[in-house]
Amino acid sequence: MKGVVVGGQNINSIRYADDGSLMAYSPEHVQTILDIVVCKRSSRRSLGFRKPPPLSRVQEAPAALIFQTKCSRQFAPDCRIITYYHLIGLIGRSFTMLFVSAGYDVTIYDLEPKQTSAAKADIHTQLANLENQGLLRGELSKEQQFDKISTTESLDECVNGAFFIQECIPERLEIKKSLWSKVDKMVDGKVIMSSSTSALLPSAISEGLVHKNRFIVCHPVNQPPYYAPATEVVPAAWTDKEVITRTMEVLREIGQVPILVKKEVAGFVLNRLQYAIFGEAYKLIQDGVVTATDLDLIMSQGLGMRYAFMGPWETAHLNAEGSLHKYSVISNDYDIPKGFGGRTVNLSIQQTFTPPVRMEGETLESIHEDMIKTTGPLEDIQKRRQWRDKRLVALAQLKAKMDRDYA
Repeated sequence: MKGVVVGGQNINSIRYADDGSLMAYSPEHVQTILDIVVCKRSSRRSLGFRKPPPLSRVQEAPAALIFQTKCSRQFAPDCRIITYYHLIGLIGRSFTMLFVSAGYDVTIYDLEPKQTSAAKADIHTQLANLENQGLLRGELSKEQQFDKISTTESLDECVNGAFFIQECIPERLEIKKSLWSKVDKMVDGKVIMSSSTSALLPSAISEGLVHKNRFIVCHPVNQPPYYAPATEVVPAAWTDKEVITRTMEVLREIGQVPILVKKEVAGFVLNRLQYAIFGEAYKLIQDGVVTATDLDLIMSQGLGMRYAFMGPWETAHLNAEGSLHKYSVISNDYDIPKGFGGRTVNLSIQQTFTPPVRMEGETLESIHEDMIKTTGPLEDIQKRRQWRDKRLVALAQLKAKMDRDYA
């Protein structure tokens, strides 16, 4: 069993509630470490899902992970997958558990051996919570899944012969480039090298690598992935098409929903949409149009209700009785109320948008105060996180049920 990881953080300061929610985390205790996870497909049979699994796990993970696998049906018999992960634990451990639920054997590596033991202990707790709540993915019990997790202390051994490597270290270009230049020397031209960066362009990270044609970005939604399975897949201009295809297949196999970003753009798709909302939301509060509390209600009780199961274009399509052309005519040519300075609703409103501004000062303080009123004092923030997590679980279960019953 091979394994490796690269860049992570100390997770000793993370604690969990009985329901699996994160209870406490002390940033001052964070220190750089290396973690890795390797997973390998069980040689018995494919353990694919017979029906859509519940997307509802809450756990933290080791700094970096590498999953190495005996191939599934779409790959050659001897192929292996290695996923390289990081992020104060949330994404890394989530992916570890996703892989073991799909029948992979996972090996965790850390420069500090005690961290791999701590990671395994935390994962065991999370698996038990999930099984007790009826939320455990796949066909294996919690113990069967946990038994697929082991540890290793050799990065080189893990990377050697790998099929798929995914890195998830801090969003600093120089650190990522340094790491990949080392890994690049350890691998051959058949490996897929993936980063979980949320904003750095794959071409910027992979430029100069011997195997840059094997490089791609896999950016999961940090909610964690169990609640929001969408994963952005972002190739560089020089990424091989075969790398794109196989990366999408691997993600689907572990229950994720891959979205291909067809060309490089800063922030990819998810964060560009998210930051556009943040920017306009901030300016509406800054201009005295609405409070932070009421703005959140507009999202949670308005737009968010439908965006939980369909996007803006399907919303427009249904509102326009199936004719986006008709919708465009109405939106662009409808007379604007006095004061808008134009004839078109859609375009004229967008033209009133102002350039982005730094979020700071009195406006930011007022937002903070409104959030305290909504969520309670900071010392009780974990209760609100548990409140959030329970609703995310329920929403994921509802979506899965609706997809099964009303496909």
